Amino acid sequence: MEADGNVFLTESDTETLQKLISVYGLSGLKHIEGMWAFAYFERKKHKLSLARDVFGEKPLYYFFDKQGNLYFGSEIIFIKSL
Repeated sequence: MEADGNVFLTESDTETLQKLISVYGLSGLKHIEGMWAFAYFERKKHKLSLARDVFGEKPLYYFFDKQGNLYFGSEIIFIKSL
């Protein structure tokens, strides 16, 4: 991505992931490997995306309550506590 002119201010996975999505959109996730789960909010579109690695090594649980509120986390204990 640096070869494409992207400038990185840190060496964090978070910055790398954000730049990947800003350049390729969520379809860019097919190019990454490893264990990961995250939420990505597109402020201009008011769109929330939840994503996890293809093998589900890093879990991502979610729950809608009766009012339609969304709760999510990587620990089932959090979801059960609701």
